[in-house]
Amino acid sequence: MKDLTRVMFESDSAIAVDLILKGCPRNHPCEAIITCINRLKMQDWEVSFQHTYRQVNQVANWIASYALTIPTGIHILHIPPPCCISLLWQDSAGVPFSRGVPF
Repeated sequence: MKDLTRVMFESDSAIAVDLILKGCPRNHPCEAIITCINRLKMQDWEVSFQHTYRQVNQVANWIASYALTIPTGIHILHIPPPCCISLLWQDSAGVPFSRGVPF
């Protein structure tokens, strides 16, 4: 990870981003993982966190679903998993996705 100097973290959970940026109460169920994230933030790199709707970033949505299928811990994906290659192309091309909000 020494080659990483700038990392942008996008999450479709505004609550998670707020917990990371504004702090997490000690009795919160996510306190342990937020503490780990904050330790990682202090390493020699620039890290930014922002909320994004899952429909805007299909890759982030895929990775969030994928994360539920692997053991808890830090996993670094050096190359994109084959299942999300087409999503990367769609995201980079700006293909729009409906949020499915009823009128």
